[in-house]
Amino acid sequence: MTLSLRFATLIAVLILSCTPLAQAAPSMRDVLRITDGLSDFSNVAISPDGTRVAWQQTFHHANSVWAESLAMNRRVRVMVAGATTAESTYPAWSPDGTQLAFLSDARTKGRASLYLADANGGTVHLLAALGGLPQRLTWSPDGKHLALLYIAHPHRLAGALAAGARDVGVIGTVTDEQQIATVDTSTGAVALVTPGADYVYEYAWSPDSSRFACMYARGNGDNNWWVAKLYTEAIQVPAAEPTAIFAPAESTGPLHGLQIAVPRWSPDGKSIAFIG
Repeated sequence: MTLSLRFATLIAVLILSCTPLAQAAPSMRDVLRITDGLSDFSNVAISPDGTRVAWQQTFHHANSVWAESLAMNRRVRVMVAGATTAESTYPAWSPDGTQLAFLSDARTKGRASLYLADANGGTVHLLAALGGLPQRLTWSPDGKHLALLYIAHPHRLAGALAAGARDVGVIGTVTDEQQIATVDTSTGAVALVTPGADYVYEYAWSPDSSRFACMYARGNGDNNWWVAKLYTEAIQVPAAEPTAIFAPAESTGPLHGLQIAVPRWSPDGKSIAFIG
């Protein structure tokens, strides 16, 4: 073996001995220590004119909303004045790009309310005190309403992976039905649009702002997404009877028995696309 080959072999052995592959597997404590120091980015929203972007950032289990001007390369945290420890989520730009809506518990710790921020860096003001469990905030295309998924009296966090509510009293009677709620952007008035006995999983505004396409099912939200149907629901209050569009369980085609999700309207409002 030549000297150069022996030297290369020695270097390779040293590199291999120093790589993580040669070390013991990390413990759960090591994994948590590493991942807890990372930021998670979600709910990214681009302004209608494409010049700004807003997002939700999670660090050490705390949520905050940020916005950045792409032209000026200037980043700001969007929050209620003085509420540096508040939880803020779900930023959404108004259709004209002048306002940024978001949810925050700035004035009611642990209970989210709906705020509007001036997109040019001006004031932030309370639009509606919500309570309950709101999420998935969106503007109507005409800018007159905001919509969100809303559990008025939650006994637990939403989602199949969240811990269940404790059964007390009559067993099996505790339910958290998730509805579509709307908020009038001029008055802050809150209205529940969908029936209280149904659990809405996803929704989308129609182009004319008069209806929603939504996936929902009767009963427990954790169990029934697999049998959820596609409906349209008028924004009017009191709500009219929803119109059933498609039910996988009743279909004889390739979508029979499958889950459906992500409803989206066509620009002319004549069709609804979804994933099956």
